[in-house]
This record gives sequence, C-alpha cells and structure tokens, in this order.
Amino acid sequence: MDVSEAIDNNLQIRKYTNEKPPIEDIVEIIETANKTFTHGNVHILSFTLIDDPDIIKDIATGCQQSYIEKAPYVIVITSNDKQAKKLFDKRATKYIKHHAGAAAQIMLLKARDLGLAGSWIGAFSDPTIEHTIGSSGEIELILTLGYGMNEKGTKS
Repeated sequence: MDVSEAIDNNLQIRKYTNEKPPIEDIVEIIETANKTFTHGNVHILSFTLIDDPDIIKDIATGCQQSYIEKAPYVIVITSNDKQAKKLFDKRATKYIKHHAGAAAQIMLLKARDLGLAGSWIGAFSDPTIEHTIGSSGEIELILTLGYGMNEKGTKS
C-alpha cells in the first residue's frame, strides 16, 4: 500500500479479530516511530508494548473505553518531559506533543501498510495508566493494534 492509499483509507478501528498479529510486525511499527522527525533530533519518547490481557483490561478501565480489552496489542507512548524541559525550556511541552502525535500517526500508517488496524486514545486517567504500566514518564498517547474485524471504522 502506498502512502496516499494508507492516508485515504486511514480509519480508527475499534473491533479486532481474535488472531494475534506477528510480534515482528508490531516491532517494525515501533521501529518506524523512531524515524519520526524530532525537535533538535532528540528522541524523548518511549514505547511500552503490552500484550497481557489483564494489563490491557486495566488500561481499558483507565481509558473508560471497553473496546480496548479486545485489542491484542496496546502501545503506551510516554515522554521524558524532564529531559525535554532541560533542553527546550518553555517550548518543551509543545515539542513533546508534536513528537508524540507524529509518532502515533506514522505508527498507525505503518500498521495499515502491514494490513493491521488501530486506534489512538488521548483521554485517560494518567495515574491509572502510570500505575498499570509502572511508568515514571509522562503518558502521551495510547494505541491499540490488531487485525480489524471489519473496515467500518471512524475516519481519522
């Protein structure tokens, strides 16, 4: 699939099949995020991959989105905001948001290219997600990934 086709057909999919995609595809998606342009060429994001159904269920609760429970993979994007603030001072928050949004979008486009589907979640309980994944970083976005049950999704 070419980039234009991936963009034109980009959907937020919230229903997944029971088939779990190969971990190699998920790793490739995460590696693609590391190619995202960054301010100052400084990579301040981390990606936590979750495939444990119990942890995914806790994340779904923290997001108040029950569909997340059915996703075979969840990726939590976190940032090192302390490092960013040292480097970029007042612009750090803005730069982190740019970087996280670009990384999430490129990951979803790569997923689409690999025949996978996904969605991103930006509303969640920070303390719940931080506790669930044991992160000290700032939670930026959460992605769900898997094989879409159908192509009836929400246009991004």
